Amino acid sequence: MILVSSPGGAYSNWWCSLFNADLAMSVAMTAISTLFAAGMLPLNLLIYMNLLYGMAVDVPWLDLLQSTGTVLIGIISGMAISTKWPRSKKWMGVLGNVNGVILIVLTGLRSLLSNRKKNDADSGAAPPWKKDIGFYLVTLAPFAGAILFSLLASSIPALQLARPERVTVVIETAYQNIGIASAVALAAFCDDARKLSDATAIPLIYGVVEAVCLAGFCLIAWKCGWTYAPSNSSLCRVIKHNFQPITEVEGATPQSPKTAGADQASGTLVGVPLAKDKTSTLS
Repeated sequence: MILVSSPGGAYSNWWCSLFNADLAMSVAMTAISTLFAAGMLPLNLLIYMNLLYGMAVDVPWLDLLQSTGTVLIGIISGMAISTKWPRSKKWMGVLGNVNGVILIVLTGLRSLLSNRKKNDADSGAAPPWKKDIGFYLVTLAPFAGAILFSLLASSIPALQLARPERVTVVIETAYQNIGIASAVALAAFCDDARKLSDATAIPLIYGVVEAVCLAGFCLIAWKCGWTYAPSNSSLCRVIKHNFQPITEVEGATPQSPKTAGADQASGTLVGVPLAKDKTSTLS
């Protein structure tokens, strides 16, 4: 419940940048969802757990609020620092990515080694690859549902979303910030080996699945012409160049249709390959 109620992680921006979905929309969705998560995440847990169980559930509220509060402080302080010192944006992004990878690695190690505690023999704790089949199905069901629902909802004609924007909606909806769920699990269930093993395995398995499946989804979307990158370009060129739309400057020479991204939403936006540094698009 904590995992599916969490906001999208910053790596969703990376996926959109790498395969040239709508990056500006991705950054905006990530920021807004993370800000709202500070209040909506605990509220969702309170509502749904009462509906499912009809009773009070022991939820680690303090650890949960500390985790979401940390994210909120990180966004506010990051925006303030990047505004005051614009040149620090690139290094802040690198630092955030490194810390995110470290947290994922530590979570995986903690899950793998949790069953080696002295009391694990009697607790029934099992590593992630030895869980029951139902455990994997329950963990993967939210991801599959998010992909299907977001793709159908974003394709509603009344919304008038361009195809790159639909790809962004799918990525932002399906991608969850496993860091929040991992931090809460590590803090809340450290005294129960079996619960800790299950709690840390869920974000770990979900994280692996979302990385593999989103990579496949982005590749298919690009080849089907659903991103700003031309579908007939090589993969290396798509990754190396930035095809994000830019506002057409008055008096500038119109771009050739071949340089435009697939299915542009507006005539005032043109997708042009910029020599990049992908991180420049996040600025």
